[in-house]
Amino acid sequence: MAQCVADPPALAFRAVGSAALIGTLLGVGCGRDATNDAANDVPAAASVILRGGLVWGHEVHSFTPCGSNEEVWVLDGTDGELRRISEELASQPYERLFVEVRATEGPAPDTGFGADYAGAVRVTEVRRAEYEGHGCGENLADIEFRAFGVEPFWNLTIDRFGLTLRRPDPSAMTAWPRVGARLSGAAVEYRSETEEAGRIDVELVEGLCRDAMAGSYFPFTVEVRLPAETLRGCALQGDLAHFPTSNR
Repeated sequence: MAQCVADPPALAFRAVGSAALIGTLLGVGCGRDATNDAANDVPAAASVILRGGLVWGHEVHSFTPCGSNEEVWVLDGTDGELRRISEELASQPYERLFVEVRATEGPAPDTGFGADYAGAVRVTEVRRAEYEGHGCGENLADIEFRAFGVEPFWNLTIDRFGLTLRRPDPSAMTAWPRVGARLSGAAVEYRSETEEAGRIDVELVEGLCRDAMAGSYFPFTVEVRLPAETLRGCALQGDLAHFPTSNR
């Protein structure tokens, strides 16, 4: 299982942590004053990226990391974006969503509903949010990125073997050889070419991307340039996405 790691400078991609978070969370308080939860800040700590289940409602703001059964309290440090997305995607309060978030970890609040939890995370960025999907069961261990779009439907996998573009028609699959990623400003770029398929240019830019069909949110926008067309959509980051930091 990938370990949580400290947040590096911009565009330093890393493995995503999960249940390893739980062992470092401290403190259990008492009380029932929900209005005091926000005042009980998690102390400053290194940022980590976590995947897991989020439940959001009037009395419950909880997160369960992938690979763990233990819930922690959630403090919203996103200026309301976390709450807005949760309420948008869930059909009713307390419905579990799969999320990927950037967060800092620490003790549970001393008072309020959060005091009953083993610890807390302050979410500072929402990177991914889905009501339907594979969730924690999705295998991202062997990929760098997975990109996808609609009109037309397509998906692109970038892994240790190369770049593979798939369409609804299985015979339309196209593959390019493995190439290394490079950073260009705020973008991650791939470029590969074969005599048969021609050149493919892939540009991924970190920033919340909303899937037009499902309404889900993903951490990258993507543009795939091919000889005869340009495809646009969203992308998610796999556990193999380790790149050098930007020179900015």
